[in-house]
Amino acid sequence: MNTKTTILVHFSLLCILLLSCGCSAQKQLKLYNGQEKPAQLLAIISPEKPLKIVRIDSNDHPTVAAEGTPVEIYASAALLPGRHTLSILYSGSDKGGMFKLNVKLEKGHGYKVKHNFHTANSPRGYLKGTVWVEDEKSGEIVSFNLKQYDM
Repeated sequence: MNTKTTILVHFSLLCILLLSCGCSAQKQLKLYNGQEKPAQLLAIISPEKPLKIVRIDSNDHPTVAAEGTPVEIYASAALLPGRHTLSILYSGSDKGGMFKLNVKLEKGHGYKVKHNFHTANSPRGYLKGTVWVEDEKSGEIVSFNLKQYDM
């Protein structure tokens, strides 16, 4: 192989490596002002499928959804620690609903928004569900909302 071919092969392999790493990286929404902060000073929150965080503290922002969700824009959000209000959208099968959660987030912690839904036995097909926020290290539930929908 000549030098030009060798350089082209190495460049192609580097491009493939960079593209494959970029595709698997989770995108994180920065929801604080100023310069980047280390993870130890922030609270990181992400939802599981099919939940989406559509609003935080009465501020609309790009959707935060589980990685691999068709409408995923960000897989997680980085927030300053403290009290926050989350608006969570559940959209599963033909049912859906909005949940509000008040939560106190601690610095250096990761949180997962989780859910459990089922259709109640009724002629109108109520959708009953619970959405909660769980500390990923301790497993502690830091906020929950139980709701029943008339669908």
